[in-house]
Amino acid sequence: MQPKVPVYVVRILEKQAEFRTPEDLETIADLMEGLQSFRKYSRQMQLSMCRIVRYMKLVLISVTQKING
Repeated sequence: MQPKVPVYVVRILEKQAEFRTPEDLETIADLMEGLQSFRKYSRQMQLSMCRIVRYMKLVLISVTQKING
């Protein structure tokens, strides 16, 4: 099971980059700090990445569900 992304974060991530506020970028960065690979970058680089990161929902259906459904 995948961790749930809070609704307020999804709303921020659905904004176009030019409409994200500095507070939006900080919120995204704070959430992404849980990722070890994200923490290796400087705060400025993290905020730059947060400007362009997007939210994508992925739904997986197993072959068995598709055949039996």
